[in-house]
Amino acid sequence: MDVDSSEENDTPASEPKKPAVGRLADRLDEAVDLLQRLSTSTTGLHAENPTSPAGLNTSHTASSTTAPAFGFDSSPSLNHSGGQSSSTEQPVFEGDSSLTAQTAFATDMLENAVRNSSGKNVNLELSDAMSALRAILDPQRTHIDAHIMPHSDASQSLTASPDSVQTPLLPPVNLAMTILRKAKEDPRMEPPWFTSLEILSIDNLMSYLIKVYFPGGYSDADFIIVNTGLSFMLAPHIAMEADPGARVELSRYKALCDANIHNTLSRLSIYMPVTFENILALTFATSHAMENATSWISWTLSSTAIQMCQTLGYHKLQSMKMDPPVLRTQKIRIFWVLYGINKAVSLRLGRPSIVQDYDISVPIPGFGESHPSLINRIFQRGMKVSQVQGKIYEQLYSHSALNQPDHVRLQRANALADELKAATTPITAQNTRPEDLKKTNSTQLEMSESSNEMMRLTTMTLILRAVPVSGDSTGTLHPQCIAIARDTLEKHHECMPIMMKTMTMDLYIKWTLIFTPFVPFTVLFCHVIETSDESDLERLRVFVASLQSSTPLSDSSRRLQNLFQTLFNIAKYYLKSEPTTALNTPSSENEFDAYLRSLGMLPPATWNHDDHHGAEDYGAGPTDHSTALDMPQHSA
Repeated sequence: MDVDSSEENDTPASEPKKPAVGRLADRLDEAVDLLQRLSTSTTGLHAENPTSPAGLNTSHTASSTTAPAFGFDSSPSLNHSGGQSSSTEQPVFEGDSSLTAQTAFATDMLENAVRNSSGKNVNLELSDAMSALRAILDPQRTHIDAHIMPHSDASQSLTASPDSVQTPLLPPVNLAMTILRKAKEDPRMEPPWFTSLEILSIDNLMSYLIKVYFPGGYSDADFIIVNTGLSFMLAPHIAMEADPGARVELSRYKALCDANIHNTLSRLSIYMPVTFENILALTFATSHAMENATSWISWTLSSTAIQMCQTLGYHKLQSMKMDPPVLRTQKIRIFWVLYGINKAVSLRLGRPSIVQDYDISVPIPGFGESHPSLINRIFQRGMKVSQVQGKIYEQLYSHSALNQPDHVRLQRANALADELKAATTPITAQNTRPEDLKKTNSTQLEMSESSNEMMRLTTMTLILRAVPVSGDSTGTLHPQCIAIARDTLEKHHECMPIMMKTMTMDLYIKWTLIFTPFVPFTVLFCHVIETSDESDLERLRVFVASLQSSTPLSDSSRRLQNLFQTLFNIAKYYLKSEPTTALNTPSSENEFDAYLRSLGMLPPATWNHDDHHGAEDYGAGPTDHSTALDMPQHSA
């Protein structure tokens, strides 16, 4: 990897050259002077104009390398006439474990399901609702949403030349320094995730910030680290700000950081050097992409960062024997953060993770300690769940898994359910160290446990969705899968008020309903279609109503909200039209079910039913499947 896309951005050629030591001394003097002024200043976190990095007259130019860039756009490519590029690109493929897996056949089947119904009896409301579902799941729309980076500058695309890239702006330097100082000194401010996990301290972030804001040159990695760090740390200030005008201004600065992140990422080369700083920058960018619910981008970034980690041996303990303890801790935690995100987003996208458990020798932080800290216990629990998530795709939803006999899938589901239960053991005040309780308020612990329980129930539903049912069953889903789905929606109503004490509706949707495929809703939707269960229809209605928000939602959250609303409308109109519509006839119902299966809303037709020759072919007894998944201990 000899093509370096992270070469430093020098100060303008018009400035006289100084020795490196002299330039460094000047930068440190400026930083110290600024910090001294900040410590006595009464200026708030706003009322300033954005600044350019490395001084007002210094521009950050794109890397001059012509190496190919990552496969996502910062904006749609435009042709000379101003329209969309004529190049044909395929929609992003999502596998069987994804929430909205669909193919081109699915959209065609939508039209056929309505067209083949008896014209005079078709319920127009149902037809309109199904058309709305088709629009939401349109493959080309999926391609655009997955490839375009939100917040990016629409005037800058991957094909832009370095000279055409505009000078990026940054939040005012006084604001940036004040935010970092408050993070260290203000006890009301919850530490950002990267300091809690000992990945990057505030002092180290300050060093990166000085490189970017003051003359002397900085790399793309430095720029990404600073902007993601500021974006993460601005979020709680926005939430705590009582003045509406100041809140709008802080939000504008956060959006500025977000745009800088995405525009810089869109210019990175796939041949970027394998360095600690580049891995750290990609780790920050991966987490930022997850926060913005851009799963495809998060998968790409985390996969690239993990490959770099493997190149440098971050997954092997023996490779770090000579590292200082602080650096060793950083490397280990960076690797496991990337591991957890990659496992989760791979399951969401329906594809295998890029990292395999059998090749990892570095332990999860805190593993083996007799009394691990609270943050290590929470982190360990998250990584154990990630391990289960990787196995769910491999053992239940991969192509190989779907071709396994029923009794094999049943055994795997039972084992994964047991493993998930063990991985999500609750953390309570009674089993937490007193010194940790002093550092953690009750709301933080309550939020952690609410998030853990929602994760457990959602993941358990995904496991049970793949469980085969007996051949004489009239449904396609196992009864315990339906029961757990109901428990999940009920738990949602308990957890949401707790989680939203410190987060917006938008963040709740992203981290609770998008991060892990929220299949409980689609499970109950399918059950309503199959059984006309009015009580489950009411559960869907109440759930959809709970997601209504008076605050703005991001595109990803709004799209998921629209999907749930549309599915509820389809279920409602389907039940309403049942006595008269031709969709209630066996042939039309089968076609409708086929359409839902192609959308990933129903399992394949033979997925959950015993083969007539299953017991004979695989040596199982005649009653082996009659007690399928007898696991009352896994209920909520």
